[in-house]
Amino acid sequence: YVGAGEYAELDRGAVLQMCGRAGRPQFDERGKAVIMTQRSTKAAYDGLVHGTDPIESNLGLALAEHLNAEIASGVVAHARAAVEWLRHSFFHIRVGANPRRYASLGVDPGSSADTACERIVTRTLGGLGDAGMCRVTREGGANGRVTAVAPLDAGTIMSDLYVKFATMRELTRRVPHPASVADLLLTLCGAEEFSGVKLRRDEKKQLKEWNLAADEPALVRFKVTEPGRGKSSPARRVPAKAIRTAAEKLFVCAQVAMSDDPAAAVPPGMRLETETVFVNGRSASPRPA
Repeated sequence: YVGAGEYAELDRGAVLQMCGRAGRPQFDERGKAVIMTQRSTKAAYDGLVHGTDPIESNLGLALAEHLNAEIASGVVAHARAAVEWLRHSFFHIRVGANPRRYASLGVDPGSSADTACERIVTRTLGGLGDAGMCRVTREGGANGRVTAVAPLDAGTIMSDLYVKFATMRELTRRVPHPASVADLLLTLCGAEEFSGVKLRRDEKKQLKEWNLAADEPALVRFKVTEPGRGKSSPARRVPAKAIRTAAEKLFVCAQVAMSDDPAAAVPPGMRLETETVFVNGRSASPRPA
């Protein structure tokens, strides 16, 4: 159960880890693990247990981050080097062996691995350039073929601090200038790094109370807001009567955790998720020279 009435299959790595813990080390010669699942997913677990499922590559899901790191370090300076770099990866091997598995990345089942990887690299470099992570030089104008790339400050920061591309793109595109503390905190709480955090039904009441509280000093200084409904001032924003997203949940919890009120304890379940905000925030803070 992942919250909000949703269920999802356990990660395969987690299943293998739990199965590996069956039995007592130094006492039992063997252990037994029982997997209970639906009939529709039985074949997948059979393949997992017997080791018949081929290993696939996940590099394509984070190619922007890895390729940006190669550009920032100076390893990749032009499109040919990027294609050659990808050609030496396990991803290239699996694209050639099982292209349908990577159709969501734009791989045409009828194309060769070299052609598919070249297209993916070209698209990824264009996306990094459009987001301001690197400087892209094109042959024959703005829509021409990418020839050379060079790192920019944003891409170097993204690489040094291990920030996901989607998060860095939001920081460079959507955060207003100058940005307020509320703007920065809300953007951080909505980062891709926290996509696994869920808003649970049993948390909504407490979050609503925190957001609507008018006590001074306020636990939640920067409220989650919504448009006012009054006819006289329809543009005025008021504290929201419901927290609707995981980002808003973290936004509220982070402020409560930073308050000086010792009685304002964040429940254990939300505390662990809130701590990830501070851990990632500290990792992105400037280092002393």
